[in-house]
This record gives sequence, structure tokens and C-alpha cells, in this order.
Amino acid sequence: MIPDLAGEVDEWWFPADSVVVTGDLEVPADDQEHRVDIELKVYIPYIVTAHGVLRIEEHDSKTMKAVGA
Repeated sequence: MIPDLAGEVDEWWFPADSVVVTGDLEVPADDQEHRVDIELKVYIPYIVTAHGVLRIEEHDSKTMKAVGA
């Protein structure tokens, strides 16, 4: 997890736009597999339910090989 983004709830972007998250992370040596997990919570402020503002949660995990720069 990238700690600086965990509580970021004031950033807005249009649903059709993409977002790129970058940062320096330690990964295994080249050609070694590592696992990447992502958790995304999207708040839809204009859709209010009985439980409050609509929140959609997505989770994914991928295993991939490290590639040196």
C-alpha cells in the first residue's frame, strides 16, 4: 500500500479519465515474480443511499516478473 494515498478522499476526476499511480518500491531482482495488490474505493457523491454516499470497492491482485529500468 502507498500510505500517502490511503486517506485521500478530496481528489476528483471524471469516470472516463484514467489515473496513474507511481512511486519507488522495492521489488525482487529481474525475472523474479512478485505480487501486486490494489484496493480502490470510489465514492459517488451525487448518489445517496440509505447508508450515505454510494461507495464502490474494487480489489485485484496480480503476480508478475520484475523488470529492471
